[in-house]
Amino acid sequence: MKTITATIPGDRPICVPLVEAQNHAFMITPCRGTFPFFWHYHPELELVWVRRGSGLRYTGLVVEPFQSGDLVLLGRGVPHVWGSAPDQQGDAEWTVIQFDPDRWGEMFWQMPELRELRKLLRTAEQGVQFVGRQAGQIGRRMEKAAALRPYSFEALALFIEICGRLLEAPFRLLNSRPGSSLTARPDPRLQQVLTLVDKRSGEPLSQAAVAAHVKMNPAVFCRWFKKQTGRNFQLYLNQVRVARVCARLADGDESITAVAMECGFNNLSHFNRRFLEITGLTPRAFRAETRGICALRPRSFIVRHGLYDTLRVAVSSGRAKPPFSQ
Repeated sequence: MKTITATIPGDRPICVPLVEAQNHAFMITPCRGTFPFFWHYHPELELVWVRRGSGLRYTGLVVEPFQSGDLVLLGRGVPHVWGSAPDQQGDAEWTVIQFDPDRWGEMFWQMPELRELRKLLRTAEQGVQFVGRQAGQIGRRMEKAAALRPYSFEALALFIEICGRLLEAPFRLLNSRPGSSLTARPDPRLQQVLTLVDKRSGEPLSQAAVAAHVKMNPAVFCRWFKKQTGRNFQLYLNQVRVARVCARLADGDESITAVAMECGFNNLSHFNRRFLEITGLTPRAFRAETRGICALRPRSFIVRHGLYDTLRVAVSSGRAKPPFSQ
């Protein structure tokens, strides 16, 4: 099993072609440790199963908490990163399958039996999260496939079974448009900004300081960041902070004020306004509503439209025991 002990983020949202996935029908990797915060994309599709772990998942223009039992399929070119929660460092387990359908040949995809699978893989360009009991069943099969001899016929047969089960599993879309359109012209400085916000969102963090970090004039940075992400920097920072607050309110009994302060809001009235603006609920109402929501039915909160898209914050309570627990 692969163990990730450290991560060194690159200086750009980088394209990372996967050589093994280009030379085989698929590549499967079991991982353990800390989710590396590395904003990247690749031409291969990716199916990610989180057996254990929690934190924030960035897929395209969506930032949302994830927890054990998360199963996501990403299409070609969708920028993504999973980031471990501060209290989950080094304690996560996940399995990743990556594959390039072009490797399977044009004649293969012309077969009518694959019509539904072709449709699902196209849909995955928006990012897909599978929900329900089937997600856990698929995750266990991914773990079983990872334990088989690499690139064996048995592993291939199980991978085909996994694809079939994906067609039967309920899912929700993560982005309102294909995430691959975000990678057309990546800017080398965006990774630096995203990494800085991920690490320091709980601290005082001004736009001027972030602009200086990437050696840009504040006014130029403001226009550049909005062009890159579809929202101004302060809104993005507030969205990340609110996402972290949501994750903690949905799964704990901490004081709302204490959580807000620890997540970067130093003024309670400002926090309440931003929270209502982003989720459509007050913090107290949000906590009350999420108490009874189980992990199988995440509640989504739609954030106001930016220049290009909408950011969704989805939260589910971690109190209910998922059906895949062993």
